[in-house]
Amino acid sequence: MLPTTQTASKARKRVIVRVGCTADNDNREGEAKAVGLVNEVFPDYEALLAGVQAVAAEIASKSPLAIWGTKEMVRYARDHSTADALDHIATWQAGMFHPADMVESFTAKAEDRDPEFEDLRPFRGGIADGV
Repeated sequence: MLPTTQTASKARKRVIVRVGCTADNDNREGEAKAVGLVNEVFPDYEALLAGVQAVAAEIASKSPLAIWGTKEMVRYARDHSTADALDHIATWQAGMFHPADMVESFTAKAEDRDPEFEDLRPFRGGIADGV
């Protein structure tokens, strides 16, 4: 999925993807990173695995509620206008703000240690069953 920041930017990225897939170009990876199609380019498989593990460790160190919420907001923003998405995000943040995670995050930073967050509780119901 291409970033949805600007229409012109998206069109340019689509052209580069098409050219990159069909042309004999030695710098396709660099171009893909330069226009935001990929986050990183790795020289080999071992470096790729190390990079992926580093990203996974960074994500795992964050508040589970914040990670879940971020994923939900990205999904929502994909299918709605920017104004609607920003309004939805603001509403979600007001309702889902978890003070214990914030306290733990700031305390851990002050104590120069990694934060320890509680796992999310499983959601067994559905909207039809009531929340």
